[in-house]
Amino acid sequence: MALALLLGTFLATTSFAGIKDTEAKKKENRIKVERKAGSKYELTYLTIGEGSVRINIYDQKGIQLHSERIDNISSFTKSFDFRILPDGEYAFEIMDETGKISTAIHHIVKNRLKAEVTVLEADKYRVLVRGSHMAPVMVNIYDSRYELIYTDEVKIGKSFTKVYDLSKVRARNLVFEVSENGKLISRRKF
Repeated sequence: MALALLLGTFLATTSFAGIKDTEAKKKENRIKVERKAGSKYELTYLTIGEGSVRINIYDQKGIQLHSERIDNISSFTKSFDFRILPDGEYAFEIMDETGKISTAIHHIVKNRLKAEVTVLEADKYRVLVRGSHMAPVMVNIYDSRYELIYTDEVKIGKSFTKVYDLSKVRARNLVFEVSENGKLISRRKF
């Protein structure tokens, strides 16, 4: 009798745990975030019936970057553009009548900017930067001993070209470094 009671309790607990695990998986599978072209992400939310949904997006510090409420909605797909956001972890959170569901992504943009340094003529150098950027682009020019001889902070936010006339600089064997947010984009030695 005690064995039957123990076995019955074990089976009931196992079945209940299985139901909880299945419910958790169902809830998790209701949202999906996929990376599309470039820095675009697509959030898909699946549900039966209609209701109100709140979408929140948080950065890795927990700061809310986006929040919106959608009423009278059933399943949907919505695109988000992360082009201006720095690399890092981001959390998508959906709140509906069943509670909170969240998923995280790791957003990395490789080669957001391209930089090219060329010699135009004696002592004149062209710096060409392609791509959009939120942070200022730093152009540093060093001599052969790697001592800084000139620095330029460019806050344009889009592609640009600048010509640097170094005819009054006596240094030779110059090194140009172009960086954004402390990340080196290009280094060129002349």
